Order: sequence, then C-alpha cells, then structure tokens
Amino acid sequence: MEWLDRFTIVMDSVSEATVDGIGISQLSRDSEISKSTLHRMLKSMIEKELVAQNEVTKNYYLGPRAMQWGSRFIQSQDPSERLRTYCKDVAKVTGLYTYLSKYQANQVYCIYSYQPSNIRNNYFVRVGQQMPAHCSSSAKAILAYKSESEFIKMAGGEPYDVFTSHTIRDASALSDELQKVRKEQIAYCLEEMETGISAISIPFFHSQQETDVCLSVVGDSNTILKNMEEIKVELKSTAKKASHYLQNAQILGV
Repeated sequence: MEWLDRFTIVMDSVSEATVDGIGISQLSRDSEISKSTLHRMLKSMIEKELVAQNEVTKNYYLGPRAMQWGSRFIQSQDPSERLRTYCKDVAKVTGLYTYLSKYQANQVYCIYSYQPSNIRNNYFVRVGQQMPAHCSSSAKAILAYKSESEFIKMAGGEPYDVFTSHTIRDASALSDELQKVRKEQIAYCLEEMETGISAISIPFFHSQQETDVCLSVVGDSNTILKNMEEIKVELKSTAKKASHYLQNAQILGV
C-alpha cells in the first residue's frame, strides 16, 4: 500500500498549504518523494480534480473533488451531536457538570446537560430550562453579542428577580457586565443564582461575533474559583474548535 501512503502524504501537504498553494520543491521536501515521481502523481491527481494548479505560480492547491468530499463529510455530521461531544469532553477534563444552551425566540434555553459520574452533588440543569438573562452565565454569554433591540426583549423588563446578594439588579449593571463578556469572550455567574454555586460559560461563534449557542460548567464556588484559570483555558480551547466547526458547517450549508 505504498502508493496510498504517498497519496495521503501529498494530500495532507496540499491541504495544509496557505491560500497561495504549495510548490513542487516544498512538496518534495515534505513528502520525501522525488520531483519526477511527484510530477506523475500530480498529473493524475489533477485529471481526477483532487488537486489543481495555479497557471501563473505553478503551485498546487486542493481541487474541486477534494472540496466536495470535505463538504459531504461535514454535511453527514450532526452538528448537535458534535456539540454534545464537546460538552462531554469538557466535563471529563474539568470534572464539572456541563451543559449547552441555545438562543431561541428571545430566550436562552438549556438544550443538553452532562454530569460526570464522579460528581456527588447534582447541579441539575434540565433540558428546556429557561436561563435568566440577567444572572445566568449562559444567557450572558449569548446576550452579549445580541443587538440592542434583542437585549431589550430579553432583559429590558425590570425589576429583575433577585436570588442572592450577588444578583445583578438593573439593566445598567447588566449592560456593563456584558461589555466585560464581549472583551473577554467568557461569562460568569458567581453565586448570582444560588449561594455557593458558580458557573462559567463561553460562546460558540457560528459567524464573526455572532452566537446562538454556548457551553457552561457549573459547580461549587470554591472549586470554580480555585481552578478558574485552568477551566478558562479548557473552555477557550473547546470554543475555538466548536466555533471553527460551526463556521465551516454554515459555509457548507449544513
């Protein structure tokens, strides 16, 4: 199967190249395949539309058939299932209860939750539960990127329900909080809904600065605060992957 190994190496190199493509010399260095052999391979690959060649620079880039394969692969994936996988992965790394929330009809709802088996306490967020716009980290993570009119629909009605001494009590304070969310691209609920319980949420962007979905972790405040930086690193790493996936899925019409 040596031919398949060579084919895979060449396709990997071409797919990882910049928008300008990759030249035959660089391909030869990357693949450790002679230029003469590469020329024969690439000629056949061009005929099959797996790669294409820029007539001016002579560099190679992915052809339409490779793009079609990639598109079909992404279209075959269930976006919801992929997001649930991210949720489970974060739970396993952090050891925290995790859940996904989605913006719909001017409200934010929990659409999935996952509790690692090692958690003794049950920080239960039920699927379908509406997340308070003024104090839940999940609603803040999404509301921060909505228009002023959407803000008014979601959080314009005062007075707000007060759950603890830390609960945000007016739209002005919430607006200030959302500015911080936009700056850091992460939202917090530090004992705003329940004393001793805190949550952190991060948006998944389906387009530049546009989000309808976020991922949250929740646990006792001592654990959250003690491991804050590690949790944020994991959330941001996951959000980067999830956002990349959602943006590609949207481009390809999933």
